[in-house]
Amino acid sequence: MTIDREGFDRERAIFPDVALAFIRATQPREWEKLEALHGERTSEQILADLCKWMDTYGSLATLRHGFKCYGELYVPRSLRLHMS
Repeated sequence: MTIDREGFDRERAIFPDVALAFIRATQPREWEKLEALHGERTSEQILADLCKWMDTYGSLATLRHGFKCYGELYVPRSLRLHMS
């Protein structure tokens, strides 16, 4: 996968399109639940919660343990497979 540097959000310190594509691909059921609640604002809600979680707990803890979005814990399951 090629990542376009222009897609980097300096304010949030994240590549939002990459993060959202990863979450959507690895957790489709959870994404659908959030989409039913938030509709077109789903991506913004996820990014807001992800960035708030990373600001509070740090990037490494978020990668290892996941983050909560609207009360649900999102764990980067497939990332663990790539790291082992």
